[in-house]
Amino acid sequence: MKRRYFEVLIVGMMLVGIDISLADDKVFAHVPTTVSPMAQAVLKSRVPSEEQIESIEQWSKVRAEFNAQSKQMNEQVKSELVSSSHHEQIAGASVLVTTPKGYDKSRDHQIAIYIHGGAYTLGKPDYLYSAFAPLSSKLGIKVYAIDYRLAPEHPFPAGLEDTVAVYEKLLSRFGAEHIVMFGDSAGGALSLATLLKAREKGMKMPSALLLYSPWSDIDKIGDSYYTLKGISPLLDYEKNLKSSAKAYSKGHDMKNPLISPVYANYTDEFPPTMIQVGTRDMFLSNCVRLYRQMKKDKVAVEISMWEGMWHVFEAVPNLPEADEAIAEAAEFMGRYLK
Repeated sequence: MKRRYFEVLIVGMMLVGIDISLADDKVFAHVPTTVSPMAQAVLKSRVPSEEQIESIEQWSKVRAEFNAQSKQMNEQVKSELVSSSHHEQIAGASVLVTTPKGYDKSRDHQIAIYIHGGAYTLGKPDYLYSAFAPLSSKLGIKVYAIDYRLAPEHPFPAGLEDTVAVYEKLLSRFGAEHIVMFGDSAGGALSLATLLKAREKGMKMPSALLLYSPWSDIDKIGDSYYTLKGISPLLDYEKNLKSSAKAYSKGHDMKNPLISPVYANYTDEFPPTMIQVGTRDMFLSNCVRLYRQMKKDKVAVEISMWEGMWHVFEAVPNLPEADEAIAEAAEFMGRYLK
């Protein structure tokens, strides 16, 4: 089976027993012994070859493959961690609402909003339980996962319009102090953009924001785009990011802070934020740059860097580093959630 475009969950699939053939039989020259044996096994894989994707027909095929390949792990995580789930239409967007096992009914007034990754072109909450259910379970609260519109059919700002509209409705229902938000990769950047736009419209901020390796600069800027080329086991800008960046930005300036939020101003009432990223993640520089900007703007921001970890490692079931990172994230969010 050929590994396809930007499959953040592909590593987890290998670890739960789905047969995946690598693009070739080469491995990285250096695999650190400072990470868990499971992580070492992952780091022996390499970035798959991939052609650039241009047509809507190609995108449709890639999405179908992504969903099919995610299915087994998705169902396993769902059965282990989720008590119930259903879809709600909120402000014109479909939102997957999940209740974790061990749900604390006394915290029914508290929620987490999840904005998924997938380079703005892939992904659907129904196939991404491994990215949000572990944190929901650890927090003991419901998650509202937004199924926003994707490029290239719906380029910027369509997805942002969806997430802002849903946030506004949930804000009126639950109140800012009872909401936390989190997102991974493109979803992390879209979480930032959502709150920047919400702030612009005069909305209150959630009590905390968690970002798993946000794609905070959609252009190929930042040192680790170059230094981790061929070392990052999931990402390569030319092979599996450039097409999405082009499809999403669709002629807009890539330095627009609502597209690349590393360029935003965070000085006015931005929520406490945690950024998690690994040292084998091609977005490492994006995250460091974002952290420095938010720190400069006096945000209560933390950055948590993980030895040898790849892009959104938190989504890999049973990975020791992922379990530890999720516990850290839950403690951070619980600190601020009212």
